[in-house]
Amino acid sequence: MRLTRIVVVGMAVALALSACGGAGSGQPAASGGGLEKTHLLIGVVPVASSASLFIAEKRGFFKQEGLTVKTEIIQAPTAVMPKIVNGSMDAFLTSYVSLMTINDSGAAKLKLFQHTMGGAPGFCAVVVAKDSPIRTVADLKGKTIAVNVLKTLGHTVVNAHLQQAGLRPDDVKFVAVPFADQLGALSTGKVDAAWLAEPFLSAAKKNGAVQIVDTIGGPTAGVPVDGWGVTEQWLAKYPKTAAAL
Repeated sequence: MRLTRIVVVGMAVALALSACGGAGSGQPAASGGGLEKTHLLIGVVPVASSASLFIAEKRGFFKQEGLTVKTEIIQAPTAVMPKIVNGSMDAFLTSYVSLMTINDSGAAKLKLFQHTMGGAPGFCAVVVAKDSPIRTVADLKGKTIAVNVLKTLGHTVVNAHLQQAGLRPDDVKFVAVPFADQLGALSTGKVDAAWLAEPFLSAAKKNGAVQIVDTIGGPTAGVPVDGWGVTEQWLAKYPKTAAAL
């Protein structure tokens, strides 16, 4: 799909910029006057949704607003909650599921600061090794499925497709494996299937992995995917900075 090619190219740019530190080191622009905070650390998940932040950085939008932005690669906000709670990480990419799970747990009060991506076909899917006998969702019964983080978006959308195929969530075993390590886990047999999002999904297919179900479709068609999150406390403390961001 043309859309998939676009987001993969966008993430290639994003990851390259991230490797260089993510943010420019120039002086804040004049419009930065009055901001409560000008240097921000933002947690980014290495998926297509993060591309918008790096495009904004590359085009100088943050500098124009008087902001200096640095990034840190995360798998999900659940893994960096201490930084989020103590304010050393200002904002972060989060799935809707992660945000609701954290709020329900009482660990923090998070707000979706800006919507990023809604579900569209081709963005995320379950794949298996090219020589795997698994070819349908029903074939996953009794198998191990890798997701980047447990109890977040991947876990949720895969469960919906399991149920549509007549399986229960406990008919499979979910394990947490970072996106970058999932293809290796598949090829060595550590997992039977993997839930991948772009750009990792296209990379896996290029290396021979076989898609068995698009997890943005059927019972999960149009599901909202993710956005940029902050704590309610951060939003109240830095309203001008939030407006600039």
